Amino acid sequence: MSVDQVDPGRLPWRLVIALLAVVLGATALVMGLRGGDRSPRLPSDAVTQGGIAVYGAYVREPATDTAAAYFTIRNIGDTADTVVAVSSPVAKSAMLHDVGKKPMSDEGPMDSGSMVPSPTVVLEPGDVVTLQPGSGHLMLDGVTGTIVPGSTVNLKLVLEHAGTITVKAPVVGLTERAPST
Repeated sequence: MSVDQVDPGRLPWRLVIALLAVVLGATALVMGLRGGDRSPRLPSDAVTQGGIAVYGAYVREPATDTAAAYFTIRNIGDTADTVVAVSSPVAKSAMLHDVGKKPMSDEGPMDSGSMVPSPTVVLEPGDVVTLQPGSGHLMLDGVTGTIVPGSTVNLKLVLEHAGTITVKAPVVGLTERAPST
């Protein structure tokens, strides 16, 4: 029997290889679709760098020369990172306070207003830290510029591995609702 002759009880070897290629290709496609992009969905205002995302930033209009900024930091990378410094060009100094503090609730104890400094914040892979009223903030002390509703303030976060991340935070009035992301 020659190579081109087909045994009626057997499939031609070229057809077997073609079918095998189709099955392998379909399997790879399904695996690729399932495995696809595993990065988390982030809000449109997210600033990402080196596995860290910062979003939802805003600054509450100050009543004195001190203002509070709020935002969310998320480690979307595969390694831990640490916030080691914060600053803003509109303040003489900046510091994180009460990071990790549980937010106030109607069922829990009253906020003590402790203002405990948080000089560093460690972010393990997948960690999300949300600074919100009663649950941490970035204190801008000695505000040097004009911070009025409708303007924006640059906030700089320095991370050990990701480097410096700058986010633009809108200023909201004292009685306005915080922007949502």
